[in-house]
Amino acid sequence: MRIRKIGLILLCCSMLFLSDAIGLSAQMASPRNQAAVNAVLLSDVHLDPFLDPSKVERLQASPIGQWDAILSEPNAPDAAERNAAVQKACGARGLDSSYALMTSTLAAAKAQAAGARFVMVGGDMLVHQFDCHFKTILPGKTAADEAEFAARTANFVMASIDKTFPGIPIYSALGNNDVGCGNTKLNVRDPFLTGTVDAVLHGLRGARPAELRQARLDYTEAGYYTLRMGGAMRGTRLIVIDDTYLLEKHYDCTGAKEFKGGEEQLAFLTRELDRAKRRGEHVWVLGHAAPGVNTFDTFSKLKNMCTDGQLTQFLRDDSLAKVMQRYPAQIRLGLFAHSHMDELRLLPAAGGGVPVKILSSISPVNGNLPAFVTAKVNPRTATLVDYTLYTGSNVTGAAEDWTRAYRFGESFHEPDFSARSLAELVGRLQADPAAESPESQALVKFYGPGITPSPLETIWPAFACLVNHYDEAGFKACFCKAEKP
Repeated sequence: MRIRKIGLILLCCSMLFLSDAIGLSAQMASPRNQAAVNAVLLSDVHLDPFLDPSKVERLQASPIGQWDAILSEPNAPDAAERNAAVQKACGARGLDSSYALMTSTLAAAKAQAAGARFVMVGGDMLVHQFDCHFKTILPGKTAADEAEFAARTANFVMASIDKTFPGIPIYSALGNNDVGCGNTKLNVRDPFLTGTVDAVLHGLRGARPAELRQARLDYTEAGYYTLRMGGAMRGTRLIVIDDTYLLEKHYDCTGAKEFKGGEEQLAFLTRELDRAKRRGEHVWVLGHAAPGVNTFDTFSKLKNMCTDGQLTQFLRDDSLAKVMQRYPAQIRLGLFAHSHMDELRLLPAAGGGVPVKILSSISPVNGNLPAFVTAKVNPRTATLVDYTLYTGSNVTGAAEDWTRAYRFGESFHEPDFSARSLAELVGRLQADPAAESPESQALVKFYGPGITPSPLETIWPAFACLVNHYDEAGFKACFCKAEKP
């Protein structure tokens, strides 16, 4: 009898152990419990190589391998005065990133993302009004000289990122200032593209030779490319577009309206998303200007958003948003920048939607503190599990103290940055018209890092509607209905 009792006890213990093991196995298999990998998300560096005009001619005459030494030298005694004159001549609205600020940011990003497996760069490596700065400081140079110097400056920024994060993939998109003949001016098969292609491809570590060959052809055509991601990502395709061609104010280098480049971007994106769907791949889309409403321009122009004018879009129409909306099962993340603010968006679609993260800038030109993002990514599902925004203590890079501003999961109480989680979060934000909840307050506070008062304080209910409404009809259905007494 005693032996039977012992046997029953052992059998029960075995069953309990087996049950626990099965439960643990199921937890480990759950997508949200897969081991996340670290990544770094950067954008809008806007490096200004003209801050000390006395160095510019030396930079132009030197290979970029010598630029660190030149830019690290003390500035000339009259550098600030001469630079102020250049800024005034070019109508600059503020200062972009110095060499010291760029290097401080990269060092901080490396320190905060230990073991990062890849880096994403959302474009705009060049200072605003690059062409005007160049012509003002070096008036005797040619248009070809300007284009060559612009390409080498972008290459220097990419080389600096590469030096900070050696051995891991660095995926770069171009922004509207990454051009060789003036802001938003870019030809198809532009010399700026051929001048930067080697630096872009150098970052695509782990890519298959055939993909690299095709990426070279595609990038030199119109700034786009695609490849299977490395850095521990499994079955995930990255599609990079240059949506400079899709901007309302895009022109070719002659100043004429140009539509071929934009048409190629959309055709390329659609074709690659179709292929990813057939192959069962997850997709990340990397660009610069996000589909949707330009918050600053819209709210600075319209007094009554329900009756006056039209909402200002980042792009010239809704084409990019509509393409992305057709593939919610494939696109796990859209990553953009351009606004210089820390934003989140959701492109609604049947069955969920497409989560979009808009990165804040390293450049402090809009009065913001410099910022970067570290991310945790589930490599099996390509889900952005969490991210953290870090901000600097000053805009110069000197004695910079970098601190954590917020962590997405902690501040917004969602398990990940997926379409499902964003839909739940957006619902809570829109149900809080006075921005009283901690979640709403976090979005208001960190939208413009360091800008006081926050630009969102006076436009909160409208902004909450813009988060998941990229077109005018959808926005007015959300906001104007709530405004009625």
